[in-house]
Amino acid sequence: CDAVMVARACLGNPWIFKQIKDYNKTGYYSDISTKSRIDLCKRHYKLLKDEKTEGLCLNLTKKHYSWYLKGFPNAALWRTKFMKCENLIEIEEVLNQMSENLN
Repeated sequence: CDAVMVARACLGNPWIFKQIKDYNKTGYYSDISTKSRIDLCKRHYKLLKDEKTEGLCLNLTKKHYSWYLKGFPNAALWRTKFMKCENLIEIEEVLNQMSENLN
């Protein structure tokens, strides 16, 4: 069960492995910064855009961003904005807006 729970958690929190390691070593771990979340979104989007068709990139971006964008102020607003995007240009615009507003 533990392995299944960690695997499920890593979908929205790929930092979980570092957090587990830190916790086992020190007894505590750091929360993920909003900047780290934005950086991950940008990197993941670039990889999807380079490797997938536009439609698949759009769908996978929405899927993963709904996992990544939780646990910070106005996260639900940003998730909603991404879910309303109809093409990659809109994804890029919202990603840029999020970067400008949260950094």
